[in-house]
Amino acid sequence: ALCVTAENITVDSCEFTNIDSDNIIVYSVKGDSKITNNTFNADPVPSKKRFAVYYEGGADSATDLSGFIAGGTLTVSGNNVTTKGGLFHFTNWKLAKDLELIITNNIVDNFSNKAISIYSENYPMNGDEFKSITVNYNVFKNIPEGRPAIRDYRDNPAVPVDATLNYWGS
Repeated sequence: ALCVTAENITVDSCEFTNIDSDNIIVYSVKGDSKITNNTFNADPVPSKKRFAVYYEGGADSATDLSGFIAGGTLTVSGNNVTTKGGLFHFTNWKLAKDLELIITNNIVDNFSNKAISIYSENYPMNGDEFKSITVNYNVFKNIPEGRPAIRDYRDNPAVPVDATLNYWGS
């Protein structure tokens, strides 16, 4: 796996195969950061709950980022994801402000969890964590029965998820 705390980072055209873990763990990003045109494949063993991109937003004992508040733009685009738990999971530890999240033009096939989830694990969100959340032009294939492709776990979010113009295939 790749662990990231950076400013203006690009992870482009990489191949992550046969990895039964989260592939890219983002602790925090600033500026204009991109995760684009990558291939994530857990074959031959499906990865039940592991994500291609797991945004941790860390402030625990292992990753004290109290001086590194995430912001700017994080773009996750053009990626192909097969047999993972999902494409993107955001869990926040109150260390984001005005983050613009763009998840677009990805193909997510045969996922076992949720393709995309926004979650506040230990702290209530203040309402200023996100400037916007855009999830457009993605293709979700082989959606497990009873599982949503996109799930927002936040209570009364100040910034809703714009999840228009996606393909919800079978």
